[in-house]
Amino acid sequence: MTDAHDRLADEIRALREEFDQTFAQEPPKPAEAGVDHILVDAGAVYALAVSELRDVGRLPPVQSVPTRAHGMLGLCGIGRELVAVFDLATLLGEPPGDAPTWFARPVREVGGSARESHLAFAFGRLIGQRHARPELEEGRDPRLRGFLADAHAPARVPIVHLPHLLERLHQAATSPDPETP
Repeated sequence: MTDAHDRLADEIRALREEFDQTFAQEPPKPAEAGVDHILVDAGAVYALAVSELRDVGRLPPVQSVPTRAHGMLGLCGIGRELVAVFDLATLLGEPPGDAPTWFARPVREVGGSARESHLAFAFGRLIGQRHARPELEEGRDPRLRGFLADAHAPARVPIVHLPHLLERLHQAATSPDPETP
């Protein structure tokens, strides 16, 4: 019985040592963090963070309305909601191109919680989706958050800062002078 007891005690000691050694070693480094983006043609190629989007789809017919709101194309129905549609290319300072055929509706952060936004950004073409590491750059152009570091893209793709665009549109809507963004 002593032999079996000693073997069991040795096995338990070895397991404890092995367990303790796992904490003595440096933990493995996580895989390089990446973020999902969609690439869109809005006068040029831009990236939109998927985490900032409520939905993306084909743009239904847009009814133009009298407005002085910068970049507003009109109103349309998306998912049983009346939505204000803004031309993403215009808001990003790109020259007008072909009529937009796609939309992306952002999720709006309000007080730390996600809320539905009743507007959509229209763009010409949905190019694709990428999971890539963003190169964040602050201060250059507030409409942009940085660039995608994507080995598959021939050039750096600018990432649109959707919360900034939403804030600008909200400020313009509540400004006494509608021409002031």
